[in-house]
Amino acid sequence: MTDLIERVRGLTGPDRRIVDRLDMSGDCWLWTGALDERRRGRVWHNGRLKLHHRAVWEILVGPVPTGALLCHHCDNPQCANPDHIYVGDSQTNVDDMLARRRHWTTMQPEKAAEVARRLGRKAGSWTSGRKNPKAKLSPEQVAAIRDSNDGSRSLGRKYGVDRTTIQRIRKGALWQE
Repeated sequence: MTDLIERVRGLTGPDRRIVDRLDMSGDCWLWTGALDERRRGRVWHNGRLKLHHRAVWEILVGPVPTGALLCHHCDNPQCANPDHIYVGDSQTNVDDMLARRRHWTTMQPEKAAEVARRLGRKAGSWTSGRKNPKAKLSPEQVAAIRDSNDGSRSLGRKYGVDRTTIQRIRKGALWQE
């Protein structure tokens, strides 16, 4: 922490103006500038509009690896303290969200139950692939889709599903087993 404070003290120019918009009086370094609808700041840094915590990370720690996300240990979207942030990916972010019970189905159980009723499911039974009793495709058809060089639209028509279903199967987002 003291190393980060020393780096902040040594900043000048545009980087200093960005960091000066942080309230560093507490454990979380809170963004005091304008916030978007998700309570995150946006700032111009190195010619690009970035989330405030990404800009602060780049200023104090270094570049964010390509394709990586910066995730918060503190669950505070306004926080830009690098000690509260870790480099992850979409999966680590989702795993963290589920472990901390921040998924919308946990936070809004009535809404989750209503959505499940509309979809003809029981709340909490969001199954996919062969575990889903309403699955339109068999495991054999999924294997044929993965092996095929045909386009997503033509395969969708052939199997009676949307082209996005074909694309998600090929990417591994559906029918992972």
